[in-house]
Formats: sequence, structure tokens, C-alpha cells
Amino acid sequence: LPRQLSGGQQQRVALARAIVFNPRLLLLDEPFGALDRKLRETMQLEVRRLQRRLRLTTIFITHDQEEALVLSDRIAVMNQGAIQQIASTTDIYERPSSGFVADFVGESNILRGVAGEGGRVALDGGGEVRVSRALSSGAKVGVLMRPERFSATANNPFVGEVVEAVYLGSSFKLRLKCEGGRELIVRQQPRGKLPQPGERLSVGIEPDEIHVFDL
Repeated sequence: LPRQLSGGQQQRVALARAIVFNPRLLLLDEPFGALDRKLRETMQLEVRRLQRRLRLTTIFITHDQEEALVLSDRIAVMNQGAIQQIASTTDIYERPSSGFVADFVGESNILRGVAGEGGRVALDGGGEVRVSRALSSGAKVGVLMRPERFSATANNPFVGEVVEAVYLGSSFKLRLKCEGGRELIVRQQPRGKLPQPGERLSVGIEPDEIHVFDL
């Protein structure tokens, strides 16, 4: 009986029914929303394998950004019914077109500033960062820095006090309060002891790891 099937089994049956007639286009609307995380990740990989083996064009609707990155070749990010950006998964994550896209897909630190000469950006609230490309001097820009791109030895240093520290197994997730009240989210490899609130840390990020977009 259908009610005796687990959530994962029910989803597999529904997927099989959808593809048995070799459709030209498959539409999946949040099919894994009711599954627990581990089963959801298993189903994501199964669908990905099927897509590629059957060469099946699929429109996959999801609010789970990680799920979108796993399953997609191209992503359309929408906000209030309007498409904000259509691009490859890499471009959506690494080179978002706006602050909304940057914040919607993955964790992000987004600062505001004014572009200067030599790839420098004067940040609102003080300080500056240097990026790897030329900018239009005087332009107001957003500066995106992904938490996992920071390291202890990189350029563009930020010094801050640990406000919150969480051990996630594969990483430490830290919230730092820097000059001017600016807060940064940083992910570090779990080497040594978990930093404690009140400790001061210096982290940096390489110029080519920073993405700048127009405001």
C-alpha cells in the first residue's frame, strides 16, 4: 500500500512515473521538501544521475540554494516574480549580479564602498580592500566576500573580536566584530581549539577572491 512506503520510496515511485514515458521536459516543484536532510541529499544525487544518463531537460524549482547548486547546469534566481540573474552555477555563486543574488545563494559578507584607483575600494565605515580588476573610480559598489575564502595569511586583513564561534565538524563558523561595528562571517578549517568569544583574530582574503558588483 502507498501509505506503507517511506518518504524516499514514495518519491522514487513518483519520479519513475514521471519519466517512464520519456518526456522531453520534466518539471519538479520542490519534490524533496518533506524529506529529512540525509535522504534529501541521496535523492538529489539520484536525480542528477538520471538527468545525465537520460539526457533529460529538467526545470527544478527549489528554495534550497545548495540543492540548486547540486542539480543544476544553469540557475535562474527570482525575486518577487522577476528574474534577477540566469547563469551557470559557478557564475551565480562566484559572480552574482547583485546583492540579492549574492545573499540568496550561499553565505555571504556584503560590504558597501566606493571604487578608487588601482582596484581599491574604500569601505563605508572605514578601511579599504583591494580587488584584482580595475574599477570605475567613484562608483558605488557592493563587495562580496564568501566566508570560506578567508584565511589567516591572506591580503586585505581584517582584525576583529570573536562574537560567536560554532564547531560544525568540517569547519569553524565564526562571527567577528571589526572596526566601525562591521561584522564578518568567517569559516575556518578546524585546526586546534575553537576560538572563544572575546578573542581577537586577524583574517584576510586575496584580491581575486573578492567579487564587486554595481549598486
